[in-house]
Amino acid sequence: FFSLVYRGNISLAIPYLPAGSWALWVDGQGGSAGPFELKVDFKAPATPPANDTCAAPSSIALAGAPVTVMGTTWGATDQNFGCEDPAGVFSPDVVYSLVVNSPQSVGIELRAEPGSSLKPVLTLRSPGTCGSGLVTDIQGCGWSDPQLSDRMLTTIPVLYPGTYPVWIEGDDGTQGAFSLRLSPGPALTATPTNDSCLGPVS
Repeated sequence: FFSLVYRGNISLAIPYLPAGSWALWVDGQGGSAGPFELKVDFKAPATPPANDTCAAPSSIALAGAPVTVMGTTWGATDQNFGCEDPAGVFSPDVVYSLVVNSPQSVGIELRAEPGSSLKPVLTLRSPGTCGSGLVTDIQGCGWSDPQLSDRMLTTIPVLYPGTYPVWIEGDDGTQGAFSLRLSPGPALTATPTNDSCLGPVS
């Protein structure tokens, strides 16, 4: 656990940092400069959430009614290399197993809870690829709206039967509590009549 406090009542707390050497830069906003006082505290890392790794993902069954789960990435390690931005930045994540028993669409709403700094990001991977680092195993990405950085909304037209790993993390290395709402619906497999130049809408 790493925390620092400096003048101006500004603080930063990171519940988990991997071992290594980290660069800490001190700068000023708007070209400001001057003396400062910096305090750094190190403590034992926070206990990771139970669904921190592929060894114990939380299971969600996608049935006929919407389902909402609450979770947090606070204190989690960084196991997934998926849709986070910037790519490769340390981004604590947790994983769910989404169980789909019949073809259906799903609406996804991922929100940071009040007081959480999380800029939610969702990575949906193909069945059986929980720990994969391959881009080809990613079935979809969901990012928060630049204007509403605390929530992410998307719809997946169709998911076929299987168990899909769903990773949740934050852009810019953010972390915190969140709510995840999944709303199943009919599979949207019909091709629009104006899908090609053979049938444009006039």
